[in-house]
Amino acid sequence: MEVSFTKEQIAKRIKEMAEEISEAYKDKKLTLVGVLRGGAPFLVDLMRELDPSLDVEIDFISVGSYGKAHESSGIVTVHKDLTGDVSERHVLIVDDVCDSGRTLAQLMKMFESKCESCEIAVLLSKPSRRVINVDLSYVGFIIPDKFFVGYGMDDAEKFRNLAEIYAIE
Repeated sequence: MEVSFTKEQIAKRIKEMAEEISEAYKDKKLTLVGVLRGGAPFLVDLMRELDPSLDVEIDFISVGSYGKAHESSGIVTVHKDLTGDVSERHVLIVDDVCDSGRTLAQLMKMFESKCESCEIAVLLSKPSRRVINVDLSYVGFIIPDKFFVGYGMDDAEKFRNLAEIYAIE
């Protein structure tokens, strides 16, 4: 495994993204929707960097399309839905990586009619693997067609606990 992004690089980029998001949502009711499990560390760190004056709530959704494979199966299944009401809020879906785009496209469809607005923030974007074009409003890093672990991302549930992001073969 090789380090692709250090703790310091991740923290710096998240701070920059939080500044953009804080400005965009300064007068709005924002709900960050974390995509479990990989997106949880990113959501937590992003939330901590947002302007403290923002009206921010958090919620989580659990979906899956990978199982134990390195590639999406193409079938997106909702395992846990939101617990809160987002009908009068602006939703920002927060996920670790956008690969094929299938999962995030499905989530956008699910939320668009349930909230004031819906956008997406991802830490990593892998455009070379995109099957469905999805509008990513906030992107941490553009990555090549490799498999990444660490900082919440896993390989068959291993390596989520690593503080840095690694590319594996």
